Parts: sequence; structure tokens; C-alpha cells
Amino acid sequence: MKGLFKAFAVAAIAAVIGLGITACGGPGGGPINGGGGDNGFVEPSTPRAPEMWHHVHIAFFGVHLDDRVWSIAAGTGSFVAVGGWRPNGTHAVIHSTDGITWTPAAGNFRTELRTVAYGNRRFIAADVGTFGDFGVNAGNYEPAAFYFSTDGGLTWQGPIVVGTGGQGGSAAEGWIPGTGLRSVINIAYGDGRWLAVGLDGQMVYSVNDGVSWTPMFDNIEDRLLPPGEDSAIRDAIFVDGTWIVVGDRGMTAWSNDFQTWNTVMVPNFSDAQSFQRVIQRRDGALIAVSSNANIYILDDMERFKKDTADSEHQGWRLLPAWSNAFGNADIYNIAYGNGYYVILGSGGNIGYSNDGETFNPVNSPVSAMTALYGLAYGGGMWIGGGRGGALVISNVQD
Repeated sequence: MKGLFKAFAVAAIAAVIGLGITACGGPGGGPINGGGGDNGFVEPSTPRAPEMWHHVHIAFFGVHLDDRVWSIAAGTGSFVAVGGWRPNGTHAVIHSTDGITWTPAAGNFRTELRTVAYGNRRFIAADVGTFGDFGVNAGNYEPAAFYFSTDGGLTWQGPIVVGTGGQGGSAAEGWIPGTGLRSVINIAYGDGRWLAVGLDGQMVYSVNDGVSWTPMFDNIEDRLLPPGEDSAIRDAIFVDGTWIVVGDRGMTAWSNDFQTWNTVMVPNFSDAQSFQRVIQRRDGALIAVSSNANIYILDDMERFKKDTADSEHQGWRLLPAWSNAFGNADIYNIAYGNGYYVILGSGGNIGYSNDGETFNPVNSPVSAMTALYGLAYGGGMWIGGGRGGALVISNVQD
């Protein structure tokens, strides 16, 4: 899952499709795992399935095919999308109040931005650092930096660099990881704290809304995965007093105090397979998506936290293959809104479900060459983003 948008070719884009969104005031209704408070959107009164999707091409993201919309977040009545692709020298942060017209944000951005999240009335984004996103064979690097916005994504403060970078060549040649992140893949908010996860089994956290950050692990041996390839922590969620993270090789972990982490490896994951995203379902269960179109459900949190070394899936059950209709395509994201769950991923695939168990495919508006990564919901609008700077939109308003 690489890449995103082209930086600031000033211009707003008005799509040629007739979609709209109410994005001011009212109660929030975004993803179950999002936010922390009113997100500024007015929700449709009647749930409607996100069956119809349209493609919007954002010019300042799509100069290169490899530019990518990495991540999208919704809050304070607006959407923010971030991305780029460092080998092309592109990076961008854009914002929109209607999902159709997008404008560049103002900020001192260094390199491609990999993720953006909303919580506690602000957006926080992060970049990949300076190492180039090509594994540990990149020599010295500066760790990832953070940015935050309190005006709906219009202007951003940062970069805020956390920890130290790494030194040397490949891991086999004595590469030494730093205390910072060699890319931030996802950010989550909960209980007044922010947690950022990424490569090399490292995490960093903030207790002051992103103004400053602290590495979670000072010692390499304490990390949830060893530094190197196939060692990314890819998502985090805060549920009922417990932080849960998921990542490569079937790694899951939990903590009640943000200090002691308990690792639970889910069986039958190869080194190349990984959990990509985890959210809470309406019934309280967790739902996580992964490589090869796999969807896992965690019904019993207490069993998961107690049985860290037993049973077939440590509390996680794998949904039948027919439940998602993705074939073997990787699922990169899942979100909830308007009574439905949406998944998207490689091959331009999109699916939806009203129960989080059985997913129906939709006719994707993009080709099989356009992998989709970012996903957000707000005020009756689903927005996904992916390769080539593509945005896909589904309007489920009244």
C-alpha cells in the first residue's frame, strides 16, 4: 500500500457528478472507532446502502500514476485527504466540505503524508520521514513528523519530529533503528491520548493533542515486532478502557495502562500477510481486515485478553471466504457509517455490509490497476482514495 497525491497545484475541482453533502452543525455519526465527540456532520435520517460509487480525479494528486491518496478523515464538518509518493517528490494535504470540491491546505510539509485522523476537535497527520519507504536499506534517515490542524484542515502546524532516526545500511549490515518511527501508518485517538503506529514495531504517543510526542519503546527488545521488514504495526483502536493494535504477521496486542503491552499472535499468517485495519462493530465486537481478503471478528474481548497463548485464533474467528466477495484481493481499509460497513482494497475493489459479517461487492468506478487505501464517512458521504490520486465517492443522503 503505497502512495498519494500531487502537491499544491492551486485550484479547486468541481466534479461532473451531482453529489452533495450537509456538513454543518448537528450530531456526529461517523465510524464507531472514530472521533471523540461531535464531528460536525448532519446524518441522513434513513440508512441507505452505499451501492453506487463515482470516480473523481484530483489534478494535483495525479500527475504521476504512483501518486496515492493514502488516508482520509472526516471531522468538524469537513474531509481531509493526505498522501503523495516520495520517489516522485510529491506530497499533499487537501480539504473539502462537500467531498467534491477540494483545495490545498497550508503547511510546511516535508514529504509524502501517510495518514490523517480526527479526534478531540482536531486533525492530526503524519509523514513517512526521509528514508524513502523502501525498507531498511535506505541508510540514515530522519524519523516521521506530525502535523495538526484546529481549523478543519485549512492550516497546519508542524513538522513535529519525534525521537531519533536510524543509521547504517541493511539490517544484515548492522542497520540501527532509531527511537522514532520510520513511517507513521495510522493514528488513533482515545481517552485523551493519541497513539501513532508504524514500521519497526515502534509506536509513539501524545497526551497534549499532538503538540509533542513520546516514543513508546526506548529499548528495541521491548517493541511488539522486531525492526526490519514485515514488522509494521498498522492500526490501533481504544475500546472500553483497552488499547488494541494490529499489524504484520498476524500480530495483535493490547494494553490497559498504555505501558505494559501483551502480544497475541494470530495463527496462519505468513510473513508477507498482515492485519491492515481494525474497528469496533455495532454489537461491540471488533472487526479487522487483512491481506488475501481475510476478515476477522473478535467477539469476546475478555477471552482475547486472558488466552494469550491458547486456542486456534486467540479469540479471533475468520469469516468464510464467501462473506466478502473480494477473491484474493487485499483489503486495506474498513469504516462504519449510516448503518453500513464499507471495505476497499487492491484491484479497486469495494464492498459493503449491514451486519459486518457478509459483504456485498459493488461495481467499482476505477480499474483493477487502482488500489484503494483511504476511506472516510461523514454526513451521508463515503469517500475513498487510492493510486493515481483517485477519489471514489458514494452519496447516501436523504
